[in-house]
Amino acid sequence: MTNKYLPHCLLLILTLFLAGCASFSPPPPASTPWDTREKTVAELQHWNLHGKIAMRTATESGSVTIKWQEHHPYYTIWLYGPMGTPSAILRNQPGKTTLETSSGQHFSAANAAALLHQQTGWNIPVASLFYWVRGLPVPNTPYQAGFDRYHRLARLTQQNWEIQFLHYTNFPHIELPDLITLTKGSTRIKLFVYRWGI
Repeated sequence: MTNKYLPHCLLLILTLFLAGCASFSPPPPASTPWDTREKTVAELQHWNLHGKIAMRTATESGSVTIKWQEHHPYYTIWLYGPMGTPSAILRNQPGKTTLETSSGQHFSAANAAALLHQQTGWNIPVASLFYWVRGLPVPNTPYQAGFDRYHRLARLTQQNWEIQFLHYTNFPHIELPDLITLTKGSTRIKLFVYRWGI
């Protein structure tokens, strides 16, 4: 092949590559009415996610890797510190939550958020996050909401928390948030979901 044909060949290869990338791009989310979307997502009771939680308060900041396995009403949440070091395991069953620390100590309480705060200092609304992480308001609780053009939750005010849903992952027939911020007073939590399992 002579050098004069090389630019044309490279252009053809680049065009085919870009066309291939475009063919594998995820489809745009469906513009589903909110009532239908809410019902579909609420039916998702068994799922898991891997991600990261970053928290900042008036006095401190930090982050942990999170693995959440949900088989409602049972769940297990693993929290990992730097370099993947296990930090805490939170297990819930109806009426009881237990927390296992990295040193092997076990604590229990009826309220997961209170137990987590007591043992780690982190103020994470675990019970409400079960709904918010899926892009849903907590049922039977007053809220104010704003929606994007696909009728997905974009903003939510509930239980004195301000929640923003900044990005969604598209699945067949459903979309789930993968970037959420929660703000309450001086506390700001950012949740990145690296991978959903549904």
